[in-house]
Amino acid sequence: IVVGTGQKEPAKFEKTGLGAWIPKIYCSHDLGYPKETPEFWDALKIASGFHPEVTLLADDTEAVLLMAQNQGIAYPIHMAAPSSTQPPIFSPQFPSIMDFREIMPP
Repeated sequence: IVVGTGQKEPAKFEKTGLGAWIPKIYCSHDLGYPKETPEFWDALKIASGFHPEVTLLADDTEAVLLMAQNQGIAYPIHMAAPSSTQPPIFSPQFPSIMDFREIMPP
């Protein structure tokens, strides 16, 4: 599951090769709630039918990852370098990666 703005993701997916793995983008704006709220996760479950116990969520905001974890997301991953123009910031609470290739299958 990818939760994003829906604006920048297609270009990012093309650049990173993630597009082959991601069939749909869910936008928090379209679901009507911020990712930091339980209502967002309820709406996402209805819209996507995802199973939290096998779901990985990568985000650069610890508050989103904490809420996702509280909602049962099994694999919250912190994106330490969401911008190529800023230095990475690693999370003290969650496993951090700099690039999706670190966790993608070969």
